[in-house]
Amino acid sequence: MRYIDFVDLKYKPSISDLICSFYVEPEGLKFEEAAGGVAAESSIGTWTELGTMKEYVNKLQAKVFEIDGNNFKIAYPIELFEESNMPNILSSVAGNIFGLKALRNLRLNDIEFPPKLVRSFKGPAHGIEGIRK
Repeated sequence: MRYIDFVDLKYKPSISDLICSFYVEPEGLKFEEAAGGVAAESSIGTWTELGTMKEYVNKLQAKVFEIDGNNFKIAYPIELFEESNMPNILSSVAGNIFGLKALRNLRLNDIEFPPKLVRSFKGPAHGIEGIRK
């Protein structure tokens, strides 16, 4: 798959998608390719061409669904992440993508967690008032 294959501006994120907002300044790539590169490399993309694509690949790939200037949003299917495993989530969406040579500047601005993923974290057992005690 090419980086541009990870851009789908008609895609409407599902309530179960994890949404990340990024800022990027590409170097030597068109903006859409740079955004697609971030989506690919932070999900199921590979730097090699594959002769065959399994059917599940389209279901699991992250999708750039919104572009506004140098800002863009990516929807990640929840199936890419292990529940209640924050290191897994962060290493996926904010890991080695920051080493992409085709990007002069990349910033992760925001992460919107889907309700199912939020519920998987135990969190404080006694709420804010219990923590303050």
